[in-house]
Amino acid sequence: MAQVKLFQRIGYSFKMGWRKRKALKDYLHNPTKQIKSVTELTPERLQQEGAQVLVLDFDGVLGPDNALIPNDNIKLWLDQVYSIFHDKLFILSNKPLSTREDYLKIHYPKLQFIKGVAKKPYPEGLQLIQTKTGTPGANIIFCDDRLLTGVLAAELASVKVLWVTNPIRNFSDRFWHEVFFAGLRMMDRAFLLCC
Repeated sequence: MAQVKLFQRIGYSFKMGWRKRKALKDYLHNPTKQIKSVTELTPERLQQEGAQVLVLDFDGVLGPDNALIPNDNIKLWLDQVYSIFHDKLFILSNKPLSTREDYLKIHYPKLQFIKGVAKKPYPEGLQLIQTKTGTPGANIIFCDDRLLTGVLAAELASVKVLWVTNPIRNFSDRFWHEVFFAGLRMMDRAFLLCC
């Protein structure tokens, strides 16, 4: 059953990626839609972007894939953005691990973890955040490192998204795992460049 859902999600990703290909291609070439790391999002830039709600992926954005806690340099940045957003700070990950949630709830008690929704690229998680906060998509910023999952979900939900082009990786401890995800990111780009 899990494999069927995975294949359905992959099929949905390509189908909707094809439909949104023009918008998605823009992320490849438009530096205003890209950030190397979330740490580039200073309070000043968030204000300029009109951010009232901040949504973050975990894997590749706050830490390497399957990490249980954010990287140290990300923790300092999270402290800063948490002081601004409080309960308008969300984690939307395709791996909503309870260990991550437990850690984040201790350090950022008002941060909200979105779970129990269809995984990205389905837009339900971002639509739920819009409903919960009553915030229009233009005032929500979502940061994700995958074009055909998170960025596509944001396009489908009409939420502002910044593509993280330099995801956090851990090749020393999880070489093959990171190679696999690097391959997926390359496949995202190749698909968009070919269509």
